[in-house]
Amino acid sequence: MLTTLTAIAAASMLAAPPEESSPFQSNDSGARQAEERVSEHMESKLGFTIYEPKSLDARQLLRYAGELTDTKVQYFYEDTATGQLVTNRRSRFIMMDDVIGVQDFALGREAAIRILTDLDDRLGKTRKKAPAAADFDAEAPQLRTVRLRALDIQTAEQLVRSVEPGVVVTPVKQSGMLVLQGTVANVGRAETLLLELDKPLPQITLRCALIQAVDGPDPDLPAPTGLLGADDPVAASLGQLLPGKRFRKVGQLLLRGSAGGDAAFEVSSTLAGFGSDAPGVPPARVTLRAIARGLDDKTKTLVLDNCSMQLELPTVQTMVTGGGATQTNFSGYRQEGLLADLALRADETTVVGSLGGEPIYLSMSFTVEN
Repeated sequence: MLTTLTAIAAASMLAAPPEESSPFQSNDSGARQAEERVSEHMESKLGFTIYEPKSLDARQLLRYAGELTDTKVQYFYEDTATGQLVTNRRSRFIMMDDVIGVQDFALGREAAIRILTDLDDRLGKTRKKAPAAADFDAEAPQLRTVRLRALDIQTAEQLVRSVEPGVVVTPVKQSGMLVLQGTVANVGRAETLLLELDKPLPQITLRCALIQAVDGPDPDLPAPTGLLGADDPVAASLGQLLPGKRFRKVGQLLLRGSAGGDAAFEVSSTLAGFGSDAPGVPPARVTLRAIARGLDDKTKTLVLDNCSMQLELPTVQTMVTGGGATQTNFSGYRQEGLLADLALRADETTVVGSLGGEPIYLSMSFTVEN
């Protein structure tokens, strides 16, 4: 199957040099023939055709063809700095997954395609089309494309350049793809590396509870709202530190995101019913931040760095009015902070620490989303 593409790397149009300086200005027939040859072999005349093998594996076919014909094509181009014609060579055959690209001038492409077709037909009658690791040249040229799913295209490009410097990497940002050009060996290694690393990060849900210690139940007073049961694991754990205390949940925060890649988590909320209940005094506020470094698949351990809780507690001033009555006014927030690096196990609740004069305890747990 043949597919003809537009000319590759079309060179700039050459301006005709002055008659007196033209290297081809001669009545000699040999000079005219040389001029015609150069004109027909300019870089702009190069074309590209794709051959799809019918019977043989493309690598096998390319190896055999390389024994029968040139694997390089020579062409001319104009050096823009000097205005002189320069010769250069490039690969005539390029591996492109399961097909072979032929890069040559018109007659050269036709000859190369005839060789590929003849080999494919003749050898295909006696050999099955099957790739064999030992039956291809590791240094043969190859061109492959890799579509990224999770890796940032710039990160992937830098990764390939650092690990496989012999691979030419061309990013196609619009489609999230990398074009890799090099040899069968180094392109294969680069592609394997990308496939191993380009995996979507697991998604997690962080559950953060804010717990306050309160005195034991008083039969003459209503039970505090959000009171945890005695069998609650957080209450049981804190009860060992503070015997005789009960514990109530004064707030809960949910955060969802990626379990790694330095994903940043942040959420803020008010704590209703915590702090002063005087008219005109706003509720306490809490902000939680964390950076997810990664999730260990085997132990299901999540590493969080710079996990911080910022608690803003309202402060009030009490004044006695002229009539002897007291008046409470909001005067601002008092800030308390907690900072820690954490390692959390999936589906287990961990008490991270406490802050504030009337301690607020922070407990955290997480689950891995499907």
